Amino acid sequence: MLFRSFLFKGRVEIFARIYPQRYMGWMPEKVLKNWTGDGWVVFDAPESGGVWLPKGRAKSLGKLTRYIKTHTEPDDPIFIIPAQGILYFLADRPSAYRVDVAFDSITEKHRRELADALLKKKPLIIKFSTGYIDLDYEVEHVEEMKVINEYYRLVDKVQGAEIYIPK
Repeated sequence: MLFRSFLFKGRVEIFARIYPQRYMGWMPEKVLKNWTGDGWVVFDAPESGGVWLPKGRAKSLGKLTRYIKTHTEPDDPIFIIPAQGILYFLADRPSAYRVDVAFDSITEKHRRELADALLKKKPLIIKFSTGYIDLDYEVEHVEEMKVINEYYRLVDKVQGAEIYIPK
């Protein structure tokens, strides 16, 4: 289902009205029952608005969000590498740079600016080594990785993400 991750509890009927040719004959209760039986759960975080996610994704985001909230203060910046910008919102933490995901720093100038921001603001860094992104971040973004390798240390691994803090 293309729309699964965008559906909120109690709002299935909106999609049935917007896309009647696709959902004709579907009852919201039946759809919700099928999805919950298929491994989809309501993400249990106040900031999520009740979004539905696969169980594993909900568990992973929950653990990472709790880690960020317990290891940083509300005004402390964080930075996500290479992408998973939803964590800024869920953890209610600002980005250390003007873009919220590292892959948006596409030019050499942007990458140098990002590296400078990491040095200046000293954020908690959450780096994903595996996931939805195919490109090798360490090869494409040498400037940021040099700063991380030189001025940060790995302190933890949470749900496949490496957590770095300044040395």
